[in-house]
Amino acid sequence: MCGEASDGLECVEKTRELKPDLIVVDMAMPGIDGIEATRRIRKETPQAQVLVLSQYERGQMLDAVLSAGARGFVSKVDASRELIKAIKVIVDGAPPSNSPAIVTSP
Repeated sequence: MCGEASDGLECVEKTRELKPDLIVVDMAMPGIDGIEATRRIRKETPQAQVLVLSQYERGQMLDAVLSAGARGFVSKVDASRELIKAIKVIVDGAPPSNSPAIVTSP
């Protein structure tokens, strides 16, 4: 299943409706940002895992992203190399990558 949302509120609504296993959330969305969307998703659909994709470097956002309940973070700069790896870590329970571009929490 795949869904797409045009803003943070629609992302939360579609998660409620579609009940996906994994959501890749952009940090910079109209309406509510990725951190607030992640908080709401985790509260309303706790089984859904969230991976945040951001234009910001991990040091700038990591604590806030993980505190909101996201399972991982990938910078857009590294996305072409690391996004699929991060998804596998979260969905398949693959061993965490040693890449500094991927950050995941248990």
